[in-house]
Amino acid sequence: MIWGIGRKSHASPIEFSSFEELQVLWNHQDAFAWVDLEAPSADDLQRLDLLIDLDDQSLEDCLHGEPRARIDEFDDCLLIVAYGVIAHEGSDEVEARKLTIFRGERFLVTIHSQPSRSVNALRERCRKSPKQTLDQGFDRMLYRLIDGMVDRYLTLIDLLEDDLDAYEERSFEMDGNDPYLQQATTIRRKLIDLRRLASAQRGLIDPLADGDFDSMSTDLGQQFRVVRSHLTHAVERCEGMLDRLNAALQNYNSSVAKRTNDVVRTLTVLTAVMMPMSVIAGVYGMNFPTWPGNDNPISFVAVTAVMVAVGLTMAALFRFWRWL
Repeated sequence: MIWGIGRKSHASPIEFSSFEELQVLWNHQDAFAWVDLEAPSADDLQRLDLLIDLDDQSLEDCLHGEPRARIDEFDDCLLIVAYGVIAHEGSDEVEARKLTIFRGERFLVTIHSQPSRSVNALRERCRKSPKQTLDQGFDRMLYRLIDGMVDRYLTLIDLLEDDLDAYEERSFEMDGNDPYLQQATTIRRKLIDLRRLASAQRGLIDPLADGDFDSMSTDLGQQFRVVRSHLTHAVERCEGMLDRLNAALQNYNSSVAKRTNDVVRTLTVLTAVMMPMSVIAGVYGMNFPTWPGNDNPISFVAVTAVMVAVGLTMAALFRFWRWL
């Protein structure tokens, strides 16, 4: 699906949604436009390449994917491959969504296989204030796209921090069968994914923040440095939350170990209390007709009383020693 907005020189902005409309606009030498392609086919990319001469290998990568963020400068344009993030409810992983951006003197091209929040936000801005947005230039639009993607990183980290807070509160109350134990694995995996992706995006922003490209406006260096600081903050927060998660898991393991020790101690004390009673019962239970008191009806009561007294005495001692 193609969508875009552009204009000829100082004319009013024109919104278009087909390659034919783009071609009519692009036939004017003074025209410039932002072109957005969502879920493009190979034919769509070929038609775009015929109108706006782009790097063939980079266009091919738009279809087949690319494992890393990158930024390259060609003779007539700047190529940026950035990754946004989204976390589906119930999923154990963070999904990385690729956004390929070509920024030239007369064009800004964005290509993505799935819906993009930052692209949709910029599109709404263009529809509300088309002239003002285009007058600010493609560099400002590029900044808004990347800044919107970075904001999503921070939003997901905030949500994970809420989950981590709830997990920490339950870390001392969980038992070995608690389903929240699986939540720790989910939080850890998402934090590791976010840290990896944010670190890669930070390397992408560095040359933009440092003004390494002559074709880019130097006025936006400060804004990109702010974006870089946000990514640095995101990485640091992920690392800090991973440390907190490890501490919560240690609390959980300590809690489980304490419960296990309590159970073992209780069983040991019960065994120790019952052992002398079992010995007495075993001795007096031997079938010897000459056993003292064998014919005395009081002997059963006496032996039982001795057994109870021994058991209570041992229980009192264990209580005094705080074993119970």
